[in-house]
Amino acid sequence: MTISGEDFGTVEGSVKIGAAPAAVTGWTDTGITVTAPAGTGGKHDVSVTTSDGRPCVKPNAFSYTCNITNMTPTTVTPGINVTLTGTNLGPVQGTVHVGGLNATIVSWNDTQIIFLAPSITCGWYKAVVATSWGSSCESAYPLQFGGSPSITSFSPNLGPTQGG
Repeated sequence: MTISGEDFGTVEGSVKIGAAPAAVTGWTDTGITVTAPAGTGGKHDVSVTTSDGRPCVKPNAFSYTCNITNMTPTTVTPGINVTLTGTNLGPVQGTVHVGGLNATIVSWNDTQIIFLAPSITCGWYKAVVATSWGSSCESAYPLQFGGSPSITSFSPNLGPTQGG
């Protein structure tokens, strides 16, 4: 990431994202480049300390993106608990949408969300997490909603245009 500003000096100081040190890869009086350290969900302060000890903090300036890694079960009916696991979901509850519908949250933490499958027609729908700080992520695979009527097969799959 690149941090732009002024009066950083020409001698390298230090940078933190939240409480974690970031690896500095470039430093000038008006710009700093760093590799962000591993972190958790939520907004984090970006702190620069110059080589002569002068601090500068930009509050809530950096957020890690969220990621959904798994959901269980994958075949659901409305009203059952679905466990979504991932990274950087955040310590503060956001929202989960399935098929455009808001899901009721049972519990939420940075690596796991449990929600109630919403009432929706049979089909396949992805879950979308919107974090409390504005990041969002979508499941790579959908939940299959059953329990309501579903088509498993039919025959024949061809017919005359006049019907019958």
